[in-house]
Amino acid sequence: MKNNARYGSWHTRLALKAYSCARRALGDENLLSYAGPRGLYFAYKRFLADPFARLPRHLPEVYSRGSVIDVGANVGYTASVFRRFLRENSRLYAFEPAESHFRVLQRSMGSFQQVECIQAAVGDWRGEASLLLDPDHPGNHRIVRDYERQAASSQASLRTCPVVTLDGFLEERGIPFSEIGFLKIDVQGFEPAVIAGAQRLLRESPRLSVVLEYEPEAIAAMGYSSAALLDDLRGLGFSLNRLSPSGHVEPFGSVYEGMCCDILCLRESRPD
Repeated sequence: MKNNARYGSWHTRLALKAYSCARRALGDENLLSYAGPRGLYFAYKRFLADPFARLPRHLPEVYSRGSVIDVGANVGYTASVFRRFLRENSRLYAFEPAESHFRVLQRSMGSFQQVECIQAAVGDWRGEASLLLDPDHPGNHRIVRDYERQAASSQASLRTCPVVTLDGFLEERGIPFSEIGFLKIDVQGFEPAVIAGAQRLLRESPRLSVVLEYEPEAIAAMGYSSAALLDDLRGLGFSLNRLSPSGHVEPFGSVYEGMCCDILCLRESRPD
């Protein structure tokens, strides 16, 4: 779903226009498979469109409190940031459902032994989901709900992908919930489903911090309530903060509840 708040800046519109033209000429996977184009995309993210590399200036240990989960890893930019901060006994689990993006993600991670790439969407059930690929934006692929599937079924960009819950994934692997120190979620309005499927993780990990993309319009389009999402996170013992593009952290007040932004959830207490 396109949103004026997300695509409104001139440099974002210019970058998307250039990406769209190059993608039509080369194809999505070919465009980002090679080190040169991928490096340019990573540079764009690093300097113009991403707070994650800057966040450790304000919270130095935010990525090194345990293992990291990256939900919506795309082609690997955020994973490339997180992996630099991993401690020797920690791991990074990067989830990406789109097949072409997943292959580029694997190339981006190379042979880094502490990273595991998982080709799956993350939600509140285990099974399959429909994924709608956005031909104009490499970061705007999204899960399609049941009521949208019939309307979208004629589109060549609709794919079926596996879906897992984070609680189920960790239980099946025998990974202690307390081992996870950081969780990033960027799934185009599907964030409430990821949270619903990670209740044990969110309750049982004492050092966990969470960053999620908060876009009320996209959340509502998926059939969820942004207010309920905020209440759920607070009820799980997190304080909510706005994470600015510069990596600066400030309390998430009511002025931001209708805005698109990144929310940093910091553990205040363990829920009863």
